[in-house]
Amino acid sequence: MVVLKLIVQPLLTFLLVTYIFEMDPFWAKSAVLLSALPGATTVYVVAQQYNTYVQQASASIPISTLFSLLSVTVVLVFLEI
Repeated sequence: MVVLKLIVQPLLTFLLVTYIFEMDPFWAKSAVLLSALPGATTVYVVAQQYNTYVQQASASIPISTLFSLLSVTVVLVFLEI
């Protein structure tokens, strides 16, 4: 799931803001950059509230934070920010 969040989501966002939606370049770059950020702790809170996938949700937070260092760097270089 972390791969989907940190790699596929920014790529999909880039494709959408480039070819589907007509957006100002500033907002398009902002959307792609925000989509490359790690998953929020809200995922864990919701998992705990519904008592489902709590272990996986708690494990995904530090993993996605660690790998987001790479994904955010790649996006920043790609978008020339």
